[in-house]
Amino acid sequence: MPGPAALRTVRRAMAARLRAHGVPVTTHFYRGTHSPPYWERELRSALAALLRNLGR
Repeated sequence: MPGPAALRTVRRAMAARLRAHGVPVTTHFYRGTHSPPYWERELRSALAALLRNLGR
């Protein structure tokens, strides 16, 4: 299984490729683990963006 550095490289490459194809991408790359504080922060942010884009 790839380590954090390899995954970071893959995530950044994927975002760049999507952008190159005209796909709007928002990224938040943090150091850390898949623990509740990280998920809670991103869920709040993602939910706000989702609701904004749905017109609510």
